[in-house]
Amino acid sequence: MNVLVTGGTGALGRDLVVALRSAGHRVRVMSRRPGTGADWAQGNLATGKGLDAAVADMEAVVHAGTAAAQPWRLRATDVQGTRRLLEAAKRAHV
Repeated sequence: MNVLVTGGTGALGRDLVVALRSAGHRVRVMSRRPGTGADWAQGNLATGKGLDAAVADMEAVVHAGTAAAQPWRLRATDVQGTRRLLEAAKRAHV
């Protein structure tokens, strides 16, 4: 299965990516910061930038992205960002 993991470079996301890949899934990691790897997408939950490209060709989305370390960004990332991600996934028929 093709799976997008938001927050794939964070504490939860890193372990989740390893587990999904070990189980044979193709994983695309989305993060605000540039990353490395065969399937990586730069995106920003707070602004919505890059979300449509990140969900393209995915069959599932695991949302582990958060701004917990930056409480002033929680609403933009955790609330509005989740809504933006769900809308992008819906447009992509995920």
